[in-house]
Amino acid sequence: MTGKIKWMVWAIVVLFLMNAATLGTILYHNYKQQVPADTVAYVSSYPGNALNGRFFRQTLDFTNDQMEVFRDANEQFRPQTATLTFSIDSLKAEMFKEMKNEKPNTSRLGELSAKIGDMHGELKRETYEFFLRIRAVCSEEQALELEKVFEPLFVNENLPTVPRGYQRGWKRANN
Repeated sequence: MTGKIKWMVWAIVVLFLMNAATLGTILYHNYKQQVPADTVAYVSSYPGNALNGRFFRQTLDFTNDQMEVFRDANEQFRPQTATLTFSIDSLKAEMFKEMKNEKPNTSRLGELSAKIGDMHGELKRETYEFFLRIRAVCSEEQALELEKVFEPLFVNENLPTVPRGYQRGWKRANN
């Protein structure tokens, strides 16, 4: 009997260790996947808004015909905007690298800045064309919801938050 009890004790210990490792793994991954409170991925009134087909079908209640228009528009929009965004980010990195030089080339910085501006304008053009193609097949109610989805892309985009007093000359008046 002692051999059988010994085997059972070892089996219980192994099972306990496996359960502890599984529980630890789950807790670790849950901890690592938590998004910090100050991280913003995409500002929208719709949580988890990815502007994908599922979102349009569920949130805007698109019909199959509307989804076909969305798919066609999206096939052009996504690759174009991904390429533009990558290019803009690359130019910004190049610009920052130049800015860090001991003697930065200001004419090069101006060229990079102009290219970034042109590409950003092109990105906005692609976005409004995508919006207009989709809105063309929306009902009035869907169009209002669509506007709410796209509004963060055009209203107060990337504006720094300034303390209220500074906006009205607080610093000058209180020095």
